[in-house]
Amino acid sequence: MRVTKQQWRIVVISTAAVAFSVTAGLEPPLRNLVNFAKAGTSFIAKQLCSGLPMAGMDPDQMLKEDLADGQGMIHTQIEPSAGRVKASSLFGLIRAEAVQNGERGCTWSINGQPMPRTLSQNKPGLAIPSPLEPLGP
Repeated sequence: MRVTKQQWRIVVISTAAVAFSVTAGLEPPLRNLVNFAKAGTSFIAKQLCSGLPMAGMDPDQMLKEDLADGQGMIHTQIEPSAGRVKASSLFGLIRAEAVQNGERGCTWSINGQPMPRTLSQNKPGLAIPSPLEPLGP
């Protein structure tokens, strides 16, 4: 049996349509999985960093009691002397790190540098009206 060009085109276009439909259908759940993995991994790194170097809690107890939902899915590496906790999930594709930032507590690290949150200060010359002042003339 010989396959004509027209039959070959129909097979290729049908296969491409099915592949596209399957990919489009799986994309939102996969995006949600990655977002949840990022959030969970970051949360566990931050919580362990806050509990261990800052509060001196037992890491095994925290993992068993406070962070039990992530066990088996999120792997952690604790460096108490450096005040650092690394966490990873989805076979190491998602990584998070939290580092102790002096008296300020623990913060997430970006490119190996802690990113402390600083309070924003009003710039000179910018007047912020109080809620009781009228805004216009």
